[in-house]
Amino acid sequence: MAEISKKIRQSKVLCGENKIPYARAVTLMSLFTFTFLGAEFLFVNIIARTASGNLSVNAQNYVLGISALGFLLYPLFNRISDGILKAVISLTAAVISVACFFLLCRGNSYPLTLCFGLLLFLLLGSYGGAVYCKSLYLLKTNAHLARLVGISYMLGTVLQIANNNLIRTDISEACILS
Repeated sequence: MAEISKKIRQSKVLCGENKIPYARAVTLMSLFTFTFLGAEFLFVNIIARTASGNLSVNAQNYVLGISALGFLLYPLFNRISDGILKAVISLTAAVISVACFFLLCRGNSYPLTLCFGLLLFLLLGSYGGAVYCKSLYLLKTNAHLARLVGISYMLGTVLQIANNNLIRTDISEACILS
């Protein structure tokens, strides 16, 4: 771990004038990773209470698949919308995703929980597309991109581990992830 930390600190691309854009990109990607992993963990915990193991695994596969669709649809949305329309749609999507988090926590039936999960993960996937597009715009070059994504994933995962060990109720976790 010390070697990895040393390499990161000595990297020329992460020093000087590039430091702030790279830090912003890493922060954006880390927060997305934290939110996505937290939402997935919360969803699986909730859906497992309403269904058998096989149905829970299927539901997890469905939401991960629809999040990939959201990720791929973001560039299309970004290209066809502009200005006010983009802001209104983004705000509406944010409100809907927060509502989905809280409705998931209230879920008592498999079909209803799955529907809210599918909607939430479609929106989270498009949010991920936005985060990664914005991160690429912040970077002047794609040099060391794998390293930055790896650092971001590591930081997001560390946040997720802390969240899982400190937060014990679904509604509290939904508040943090919102």
